[in-house]
Amino acid sequence: LPVKVGLASVPDDEVAAKRHAERLIGALARDDVPKPGNEAVRYLKQLSAWSEAFALRAQQSQIYVAAAGGGHLCAASGRRLLFVERAASRKGPADGIYAELWPVTW
Repeated sequence: LPVKVGLASVPDDEVAAKRHAERLIGALARDDVPKPGNEAVRYLKQLSAWSEAFALRAQQSQIYVAAAGGGHLCAASGRRLLFVERAASRKGPADGIYAELWPVTW
């Protein structure tokens, strides 16, 4: 998969980006285009400090990302990706992050 994935939190001092993030997620989930003035998109596009992790091919057309507890990416319909990152320390078998990802730029 020709993608670059970064996981990060929007800091509290980016009030406008935090406020517009929910609108951005809603638009992307509907396969819609966010409004041109969306501050969450602006924040993501200008962000240059992303954490890096090694990635390698896994079984069944998945990609394994070696970050924290490790995670898997796989392609879904359309331009979506599914991401699963198991928690580094798990109390239960399903502890971790389960997410549907959409491209901010294509």
